[in-house]
Parts: sequence; C-alpha cells; structure tokens
Amino acid sequence: MRKEKSKDINYLVKPLLNEKFFLGENVIWDHNRSLLLWTDIEGKTFNSCSENGLNYKKIKLNEKLCSFGLTRQNKIIAAFEKGLFICDLNLNIIKKIFDFNKNNKNIRLNDGKCDTFGRFIVGGYNETGNVNTKIISLNSNLNISNLINKIGCTNSIEFSNCGNYFYYSDSFFKHIYKCNYDNKQGKILRSKIFVKLKNNEGFPDGSCIDNDHGLWNAQYNGSCVQEFKEDGSYGNKIYIPCPQVTCVCIGGKNLDVVFITTAKENWTSELDKKYPLAGSIFYAKLNLFSNAKGRKINMFDDKLINYSKVIE
Repeated sequence: MRKEKSKDINYLVKPLLNEKFFLGENVIWDHNRSLLLWTDIEGKTFNSCSENGLNYKKIKLNEKLCSFGLTRQNKIIAAFEKGLFICDLNLNIIKKIFDFNKNNKNIRLNDGKCDTFGRFIVGGYNETGNVNTKIISLNSNLNISNLINKIGCTNSIEFSNCGNYFYYSDSFFKHIYKCNYDNKQGKILRSKIFVKLKNNEGFPDGSCIDNDHGLWNAQYNGSCVQEFKEDGSYGNKIYIPCPQVTCVCIGGKNLDVVFITTAKENWTSELDKKYPLAGSIFYAKLNLFSNAKGRKINMFDDKLINYSKVIE
C-alpha cells in the first residue's frame, strides 16, 4: 500500500482517452464483447471502447442515461432519468418497463446494478437533498418491488460474490451499508452500516467488488478510489488527479485493469487550470494496488422476453 504524500502524489493512473465527460458514471466491463461501457449522465451520451482505448464510440441520447446493465439475451437494461427500458446495444428502445416519479422534476433514477439472480436493482436521487426516493428491484417477470423506501442519493450498489450481501450508500450521509440479502427472493433481511466515511473523505459514489471480496469505492470530492476489506476495514487507495471521482470497475480481457470515471460538475475555468484531467476516464493495472482480480458482471435475466414479438 502506497503512503500518501502531503504535497506530491505519484499518480499511478493514466487517462484512457483524450475525451472529457461532464458526469462519467456506471462504468462496466462487457466480457462478452471485450468492451468498456459507461454513460455521461449530464452530457447525455453512451460510450464504449476497448481496454486500451481504441475503437471509441459515442452515442448521443435524448435524455440522461443514469445507469444500465447488460442482459442475458445481449440487450441493455437502461435506467434513464424517468424510467426503465429494455434497449438494443445501441440504446434504441425496444420496450418500456416502468415510469419513475414522472411528475417530480427533482427526482431521477441513479445508480443501478444486477444481482446474481438476474434482477436489476436501481435507486433514485433527489436533487434537492430530500430523503424521499427509493431503491427498487426489477425481476425477470418485469415486476417492480421496493427494497429501500427512504433514500436521498443512491450509490455504491453492488453484490458480494456469493450473492448473499447487498451493498449500497446514501451519498448524502457518507455511509455505505451492507445488507444480508435473500438472493432467491430478492429481499433485504438485515442492514447495517458497513463504512462511515470520515469528514476529510469524499462522498461514496459508484463501487465494484473484486474476486477477493474487496469493495472498491469511488469517492466524489475525495480524489480517490478506496478499497474496503470484507470486514469494512480500509485497504488500498488509488489516488486520482481530480476531485470528482464517480465510478470504478475492474475489467480487461484478463480482469486485471481498473477503470475509473470522473466528472466536471459545476466547473469553472479556474478549476480547469488546477485539474486539467478532470472529466477523464482513467485506468491502471490492478496489481499496482492489489493481488486481486475482477469478476464477470451479473446480467439481467430477460429469458421470458420474446423479442421477436415485442413491438413498441
């Protein structure tokens, strides 16, 4: 583990692309196509490239794509700001599933991820700071159920390798929670605070888990990705040369590269001079920080959908 220096930090990450993003988020590794995928929520784009940054592709969208997952029939389950949709791999809508707080302009969907059983779990974000939105679960029958009924800003959604623990955070309170999770029923059994971030740390944003049970958490306004061990103790830290660190995943063909998205929200020219790499997507070999590797992502179970008969 590398020690932090008071003035100079030897950053071990590098920008993957020359592109900058307003709010890069939900970065995942598509192991079937060997592609890195992520969204720029505020820039309204869906992005992809190879693990070395080649074959970069940007798809412009009409509304904010807040999070997404892959499906077992090679489609995308997409959480746009006001609803859930099944889309093709180019984000063309195939089927609308659910409207989310359609009449409240201050609430939108936010972080989401699939559990090991094939459900898509996604939570809301109230931009006014009120704690009155929720985390919902979508199953293979396309039925919605509520998991958490009072949350302000959902982030850090992740599942343990065995599927029996569910992680999430409410970024407003700087807590990451760990829940006993009935994977077969898709229900939370017990919940406890896993980590309380300190006052001098950032806010918990997107997370991923490695094959050694370490939870890697991007810290917004914390300039880092912090690893937490299975028991909640602090592990390794990846320093990032800009403050708004938003999401992290472990990918690449050998599941040995860490990819990190960042943002430039409420940005100024002065901040641009201070943090010229802000908004970049960064990468590094994971073995610079850990002996662990990544794991293949969970996928949404869409086996009951006959796409040849779906017409929107």
